[in-house]
Amino acid sequence: MGGQLLLASLAPRRRDLRGIIDWRTDELARLGVPISLNTYIDSQTLLDQSWDVVIVATGGTPAPPRIPGAGLVHDTWDVLAGARRLRGHVMVYDDHGGNQALDTVEALVRGGATVEIVTPERTLSPDVGSLTASGHVNSLAENRVAVTVLRRLQGVTKTPGGLEVELGVDGFEFREHRTFNAVVAEMGTDPVRELYDELLDASTNLGAVDWAELLARKPQTVVRDEDGSFQLFRIGDAVASRNVHAAMLDAARLCRTI
Repeated sequence: MGGQLLLASLAPRRRDLRGIIDWRTDELARLGVPISLNTYIDSQTLLDQSWDVVIVATGGTPAPPRIPGAGLVHDTWDVLAGARRLRGHVMVYDDHGGNQALDTVEALVRGGATVEIVTPERTLSPDVGSLTASGHVNSLAENRVAVTVLRRLQGVTKTPGGLEVELGVDGFEFREHRTFNAVVAEMGTDPVRELYDELLDASTNLGAVDWAELLARKPQTVVRDEDGSFQLFRIGDAVASRNVHAAMLDAARLCRTI
């Protein structure tokens, strides 16, 4: 159980995230909610059964940078999970602003890499709270991690000397080229929405949400297809890239009225 939270909790600095998983798992057990793991569910499986409400919480997958040479760029998930053990001079590009890039930098440093973190923002990881950020900044300093701000990743090219990255400044023609042994990018997530899309036509609300009812904590009454057989909703990263607090708020607002 846990999804992206389980992955994030692998970072030593964020291991306490495991408590969110453990508490919610214990609550499901207390409430008698069955959990089916290692079970692949496709749209036809759901359509063959009777449901009043279907909530799609399929999460997201790492969003790749939309640049030439994106296939040469690794994602932070593989680094944090240990699937990619990168060595040499590594650039971590953060166009998300959360903890993920900083956690990835620390994982790379522990593995012996020399790291530089690059961001198009004016500050480093603006969405990370001050208390957590101070620990990260100290780690960056102790491990001599270079920090480059106000640089947008424009492209990556494979050369005999390594990976050549092109960096620019937003709104201007300035370009510079740097060479690294590997490039890792954190761009947030893209929704995994195939199941949701396949279920839309069979739903009564066609996936629609009445925002006034949601904010007022009232049951959803939208009906756009009277021939539909169930209400359909999606939450969390299955909608768009967001943090865990927003995902849990999605679920709380929607599901307390069902």
